[in-house]
Amino acid sequence: MFAHQDVDQAVAQKNDREELGFFHFCHVHSEQPPQQTEHSEESSDDEAVPPPIARHRQDAVPGRTSVRAPSPEETTPDFMPHRPEVDELGYPTAPPPKEPITVFSFRNFFSAINYLHIMQKITRDKAHRCLLLVQYKSSTILRKGLKIPDPHLRFYTLKLFKSQVPYCGRKWRQSNMRVITAIYLYCRPELRDDWLAGSDIDAEVEEALPLEQALRGMTHWWHLRRYKDVMGGEEGASIMEEERDYFVRELESMGWGFAGDEMVNGISEEELVAAGGPLPNGAEWEGGPLPLEGW
Repeated sequence: MFAHQDVDQAVAQKNDREELGFFHFCHVHSEQPPQQTEHSEESSDDEAVPPPIARHRQDAVPGRTSVRAPSPEETTPDFMPHRPEVDELGYPTAPPPKEPITVFSFRNFFSAINYLHIMQKITRDKAHRCLLLVQYKSSTILRKGLKIPDPHLRFYTLKLFKSQVPYCGRKWRQSNMRVITAIYLYCRPELRDDWLAGSDIDAEVEEALPLEQALRGMTHWWHLRRYKDVMGGEEGASIMEEERDYFVRELESMGWGFAGDEMVNGISEEELVAAGGPLPNGAEWEGGPLPLEGW
């Protein structure tokens, strides 16, 4: 979504019509509605007539000052000569406008901030998802949001940059030192936060995909258990039987599996009785510590 539109231009355009807005609707249906001017239903022909064509150019007429014709760029709706912009550290790149800015889109502003916030929550502390952001080169797209002088938009943009920095190369860090400095200035650090260097990036990259698959598997198992009527159904009965023993399969892969009802991690039922007796149904283990193989 951010790749197909420029955030700095989307928030500067006003796409809402005031006559169709919420406050205008409340004003029209209030006890003191606006006074409507009397206009004929049929528009007169004089309103559609174009202005008369001048016989002489303005600079050729004596007694008149020459007026510069606007350039094609100035006639476009996206042209805003006084649009404020800031650099990576938040300092303005040009003097601020003398008059307050009234032409902007609050809806696009609010939507962009919420989308950045959601994406930051989804990718936080998830190595596989952060690697996808680096793979799609999202830093080039997100840099456009740093130009907008809005603290909330810049804050979540910098937090997205912070999650990608450990997985970027040295060359990227050298060319984006101002962004890294802005992260230190505006993002609150955590205890033992080694986001710039990273403790063991190679191990995190190797474990990224298995951890992501395990997280999705547990989420899918929880959905099947919590929303059994919706997710399971009659056709999904086999899925429910398969996902019921999710943790049993995980324990078996770790060496803590069940071999029927007699062995638990290599411990027979007789050993359980000798250690403190078999477990009653629904009771907690009250005996001594069990011998664990390989521990």
